[in-house]
Amino acid sequence: MGLSIDDLKFGYRDKKILEKIGFSSHHGEMLALLGPNGSGKTTLIKLLSKILNPERGVIKIEDVDIENISQKDLAKEMAVIPQSFDTSFSFTAHEIVMMGRTPYISRFGSEQKNDFDIVEKAMKRTDTWHMKDSLFFNLSGGEKQRIIIARALAQEPHVLLLDEPTSSLDINHQIEILTTVKSLVKEENMLVIAAFHDLNMAAKYFDRIVLLHKGVIYAQGRPEDVLTESNIREVYGVECVVKRNPITDSLYVLPITKKKYDESSKKPRIHIISGEGSGSGLMNRIDLDKYDLSLGVLNLYDSDQETAEYLKIKKVVLEAPFSPISYENHLENIKLVKESKVVIMSDFSVGSGNLLNLEAALIALKHNIPVLIYEKRKMEQKDFTNGEAAKLYNELIDNGALSFSSKKDLLDHCNIIMKKL
Repeated sequence: MGLSIDDLKFGYRDKKILEKIGFSSHHGEMLALLGPNGSGKTTLIKLLSKILNPERGVIKIEDVDIENISQKDLAKEMAVIPQSFDTSFSFTAHEIVMMGRTPYISRFGSEQKNDFDIVEKAMKRTDTWHMKDSLFFNLSGGEKQRIIIARALAQEPHVLLLDEPTSSLDINHQIEILTTVKSLVKEENMLVIAAFHDLNMAAKYFDRIVLLHKGVIYAQGRPEDVLTESNIREVYGVECVVKRNPITDSLYVLPITKKKYDESSKKPRIHIISGEGSGSGLMNRIDLDKYDLSLGVLNLYDSDQETAEYLKIKKVVLEAPFSPISYENHLENIKLVKESKVVIMSDFSVGSGNLLNLEAALIALKHNIPVLIYEKRKMEQKDFTNGEAAKLYNELIDNGALSFSSKKDLLDHCNIIMKKL
């Protein structure tokens, strides 16, 4: 038993959002909803949780139509973990998790010993009990998300719905959260359905994938059956290579372009500081017939490293997977920086392990090398260093680094600089 959907349709006025959606899932399974922005992933999560009502179709949980289940009773069967949750009120972590007991407490009742026991179990299960007295708004992004998972567990649900739960977290916290959820599926025999955007994480952690495209199911099945080069080309509109990670044996998707790097002539160099695949789009847009490229410091098997490998970019400083930047690799990165005419810093999350990459950019400025920053997110959204990254970022701006919210504008400015050389 689990959750099933049959012939689901939903739209706003004349705009079709979802149509002919149908699949089933069972306990002990993690199912990912993938698709480009606007494909209907979040809408489907809202339909499953009864926040929205479908125009047509049936959603059943444990073979019962959710239309026949009250919202309070549904909350005992199903819990939702949003993209993010914050509050300006001075709630402790324990109080946030206790909110998960709301479906079990009568309107004028109060928490009983059983409620406190369940909350304690949920917090210990997510390794958050030690922070029970901490104010929620003082916690890090990863800690907050674990508290929200604990709150969901306190509902004692059989189904967990996740709406892009790791979209604002750095790589370490993404792995931590997904590992926690995966263990819950195995040990508690839960069913997890998650709207997700990261193809590589979905391939690694999820048992099945439903790929949405323009409001319909384009493909569904095991990751290896759904995440094919042709499916990704049709749904996402990008060329890619799909391989297996030699360490984890999970699939990984590498976006590519057809152009290849040519080392045959001396060209002015652009150095890219990136990570998490944030530099791939920049690499693919730079004219490799005109410019030399170098990168660093990247972790081995990072998507940016794979893109550089495909483009045959040889000057790349690599660190071991999930390892902090070593002093030796930091020095090698600085060497490449000093040999460059422009340094581009992409929109990557900053933790203690890659903080030295910001210092390398600062060294570029001290040697009168322009630094251009692609800033899709504000630094406070990607700073996981208790403010150290923000301090270095502000120092970069104060010393003349230029920030751009558009890749096109950044690269146009880069071309202007290079033409003046």
